[in-house]
Amino acid sequence: MIRLQASAVLAVRDGYTGRPVTASAVQCFLDGQRVLPQYRQGGYLVFLNLPDGPHQLLLRGAYYQDERLQFQTAGGSPVEWGVTLKPSAAYPFRRAVTQLAVRLEGGGALWVAAQGAAWELRLAQDEAPAGSRSLKIFYRGGPEAHPRGQYLLCDKSKSETVTVAGLEGERAELEAPLAHPHRRGAVLLPAQCYHADAQGWVRAFFREPVQVCLFLPEQKKLQTLSLQEGYNETALANAQKKE
Repeated sequence: MIRLQASAVLAVRDGYTGRPVTASAVQCFLDGQRVLPQYRQGGYLVFLNLPDGPHQLLLRGAYYQDERLQFQTAGGSPVEWGVTLKPSAAYPFRRAVTQLAVRLEGGGALWVAAQGAAWELRLAQDEAPAGSRSLKIFYRGGPEAHPRGQYLLCDKSKSETVTVAGLEGERAELEAPLAHPHRRGAVLLPAQCYHADAQGWVRAFFREPVQVCLFLPEQKKLQTLSLQEGYNETALANAQKKE
């Protein structure tokens, strides 16, 4: 008898509507091969009986930008995490949207996070030392309104990206320890990592004008930008720092 065991569970949401994706919305390529994971209601993709070790996953959809993920399985409990798919220019927007186009000179990664009190987490302890993996936080609404996943911790020159593995009561548990110390009031915003296309552009879409935080991890550089309705364009240099 073949025993089926869940090795990884991925919760996939549409980055524009915030709703779970349908089974036909994306194609999955695991370690270079097309695969068909089980689909569960709520946008969950379940990967069964994966060998232990590192894996690379590509999610590709007609209306979304490619999403590349890395994870590692080691037996026992399945790996669980969430991802928000970023709309592409082909997305069937039903009304006018706010677009941000960033000319990313030098390539690399750009993290983008929209500000908003409804979905932010705020540090509620006097100081969180570097190395902390459990944070006391304040947030509005219930934990279900604040998904697990990647966040941008906005703190000027000490800004960094973190992965919230769990949220219960007043505590947020991180997958990895903080790289820098942070003080009360520092804000954590749900964030997405973008890479430039073949022409050197990063494109992000929003339902309405918002203020966004742009973070270049290679440079440890945080910038805020107020978007206007319609098309917004800027440029960032992401050249590697010299030692």
